[in-house]
Amino acid sequence: MNLRFRSVLALLLLVAAARLPAVAAAQQSDAAAPVERVAPQDPEPPLGPVDQFDYDGPRPSPVLRVGADFTLNAADEAREVVIVSGRSQIAGHVHGDLVVIFGDCRIADTATIDGSVTVIGGTVSVAAGARVEQAFVAIGADVTEAPGFTPGQEHVVVDPGAVGIDIGALGAWVAQGLLMGRPIAPTVTWVWIVVGAFFLVYVMILLSAERPVRRCAQTLNARPLTAFLTGLLVLLLASPIALLLIVSVAGLVVLPFACCGLIAAWVVGKVGVLRWIGARAIPESLDPELPASRAAAVRSLLIGAVALTLAYMVPVLGMLAWGTTGVLALGAAVLTIFEGYRRENPSVPRAAKLRAAPAVPAVAPTPNPVFMASEPLIAPPPTSPLPTPQAAPYVAEASLPDGVTLQRATFRERLAAFALDVVVVLITAIALDLLEFRGGRNFVLLLLLYHVAFWAAKGTTIGGIICQLRLVRADGQPLQLGDAFIRGLAGILSGVVAGLGFLWMLKAPERETWHDKIAGTMVVKVPRHLQAEPPWTRHAT
Repeated sequence: MNLRFRSVLALLLLVAAARLPAVAAAQQSDAAAPVERVAPQDPEPPLGPVDQFDYDGPRPSPVLRVGADFTLNAADEAREVVIVSGRSQIAGHVHGDLVVIFGDCRIADTATIDGSVTVIGGTVSVAAGARVEQAFVAIGADVTEAPGFTPGQEHVVVDPGAVGIDIGALGAWVAQGLLMGRPIAPTVTWVWIVVGAFFLVYVMILLSAERPVRRCAQTLNARPLTAFLTGLLVLLLASPIALLLIVSVAGLVVLPFACCGLIAAWVVGKVGVLRWIGARAIPESLDPELPASRAAAVRSLLIGAVALTLAYMVPVLGMLAWGTTGVLALGAAVLTIFEGYRRENPSVPRAAKLRAAPAVPAVAPTPNPVFMASEPLIAPPPTSPLPTPQAAPYVAEASLPDGVTLQRATFRERLAAFALDVVVVLITAIALDLLEFRGGRNFVLLLLLYHVAFWAAKGTTIGGIICQLRLVRADGQPLQLGDAFIRGLAGILSGVVAGLGFLWMLKAPERETWHDKIAGTMVVKVPRHLQAEPPWTRHAT
């Protein structure tokens, strides 16, 4: 055994000794072979103007100055510079654009602007050594350029002095008036010239159209809140209606006349606002049926103009006063126009026609001339005329059975009817592929057209029929298409202010919403057995 064991062990040692040089050589060859390594890729530079800056150092910040001065020294940098109504001195490096609006800008010869220079109004001077890599655009500005200055791209200068416009005076009004929140800057001379011209125009309108101005003032005296809401509604809907007119072919012809009419109505309404303010300071009769004194009217206009002029000079308050009076003027003018239309085109109440037959006059029989010649004349017996039928008494169709009164609809009933109408319009629009969800604008337009059409035709909608509701006018007259359209537009106003116009009826004593008050309508609850007996206004409580 020992001999065999020793023989096997010796054989294994010989094999290992023969294999060892080959393994060592393989290891050496592997160690000598080069190792392939993937070189790291450089990170992609960031997009935009950030790649212009040095990442090792701090990045420059953008600069915005409104009504303040700014200086960028030669050793300073800025990302972008925007100056509004202020003085600026640019001598350093601007990595982006330089924008100057109604300001005074000096670009030194050491300035470097990698972007564009845009100047609107004001003044700007550029030295010869200044560098502008992109465009240089100056509109309505007083530009002074050195002979050697040339931008990298476009070079556009529009000088308003060629048409006699003093851009410096306009910039002074922007700095001292507009940026301070007031339409009248007391230190700007040309503003007072404009104020005087407007006052003369107002006086001429008052003297030539005294009655419409008085009606506008009376509307403001009676319904100031309604006038304000109406004016706000017209402003909100002016753009959508103008867009609809532009889309339609016929609307392109109507749009200029509509704009001119709206501006004329606003001017007349503004005169009415001034007269209304003056009449509240010194009492004046605004009843359009009574004769008016032109001297008193001019006095009220003068007092109102002075009061508003003083208010327009107060910072912030002046702009608020200007906007409020403008909305009141527009609303008063629109309400006065609709009231005048109703006066000229009164609605005929739905009443039974007078069924009166024409009276038949009694005619005596014509005597025969033969008998007159041969026989003695005998007087015919007296004949009594046919009885004239009496005219039927006036019976209004609004008459209801004795003791029957109609109550105002509650908030829950009106909400339920509106929800049903929304479902009906939504299903119809989806079925006819009329709905494109672009912020809900198309759906709101379809809902408006649906309500206006049903109100004008039936006095109610499908939801109103199910909930037994009917829309009527508060003055007892039949509901017209114009009333339905005004109420529909006013309903949009009630909804856009977070639904406050709808929730108003929860506290109103007569359960009226904003669009009810503007259109002069109300919603009543009608039992089913009385649905066929319109109208209901004279018996609504």
